[in-house]
Amino acid sequence: MTSPTGEQRDGDAPSTDMMGLRERKKLQQRDAIERAMLTRVLELGYDRATIEDVCDDVGISKKTFFNYYHSKDAAILGIRHELPDEGDIARRLGPPDADRGSNYLDTLVDVMMLGFSTMPANGETAALRKQVIRKMPQMMFHSHRMTLELQHRISRVLRTYLQERPDRRVFAGSPADDGEDAALDDEIMLAASTATSLARMRYMQSLREGDVVPVPSMRAMLTDYLDRISQTGPTAEGLPD
Repeated sequence: MTSPTGEQRDGDAPSTDMMGLRERKKLQQRDAIERAMLTRVLELGYDRATIEDVCDDVGISKKTFFNYYHSKDAAILGIRHELPDEGDIARRLGPPDADRGSNYLDTLVDVMMLGFSTMPANGETAALRKQVIRKMPQMMFHSHRMTLELQHRISRVLRTYLQERPDRRVFAGSPADDGEDAALDDEIMLAASTATSLARMRYMQSLREGDVVPVPSMRAMLTDYLDRISQTGPTAEGLPD
């Protein structure tokens, strides 16, 4: 997906006209594998859909399959084999003296999206994936381990970033005598968790809408929900033990 100016947005799959021949072939191969896997899952069920049969359908070896995906679940969900490392996350946040227009949370959501899917925004593969997710919503939890690892990486990078750029902190604070900074710990925990939740929401929304929803729109949706839920029902203090 591109911005109104035609620029590529972080976290979105690149358009084919921006790729070389080799990259286009890889994307086509990936799409063929995912389409074959999704078709077999829908026709035969999860347990009877095997990697061996998918390889036969596409005409590739198991070695080639595992060059693209680390598991059957990854092919079903379209999850990338490689997660962004801490260096890549730091580069996306920018150097300490960079003047970025967006807040760091939006950048972290884009990073988290890389751990969810490289699926096209529309087309046959996206339609098949929608059917599978609707039929087996529990599939979304199969990516939990990869998501958790990426969340840990984000937390470590964000700590360094906010220590170097205290002006970007949301919660003001300073280290105590023992070196602990409770406010910073809270901010990192909330930022990493919120980025994960927003990325998952964005992914599910893309399945439903057929397009990648802008991060600010997802933030606004979450903020509106939290505002509304805080005005209804009992508070935590009012709940029974």
